[in-house]
Amino acid sequence: MARFALDRNTSYGATKALIDALGKIGPTFRVGVINALAKRNGHDTVAAIKQATSDRDVEVRLAAIEALANLADPDGDKIIAKATKTGSGPARM
Repeated sequence: MARFALDRNTSYGATKALIDALGKIGPTFRVGVINALAKRNGHDTVAAIKQATSDRDVEVRLAAIEALANLADPDGDKIIAKATKTGSGPARM
């Protein structure tokens, strides 16, 4: 419920709380956090999503790569291209 509430709150404080939550709890929670962050703008948000592309969990990495694909950040293109060439099976886009 906390992530849901933060998702609906567009303040800077809510965005910061979501970014801080990216390294915590389980992978399903982190995927939800990435999906919430993907709806927001800002350098900190994009940087957090880029960092999540290196998460230890494949589902979190895929969510982050998908989020980058929907953001207007040309630097994300390099990360997306790299992801298509590395990994195997579900780790590839």
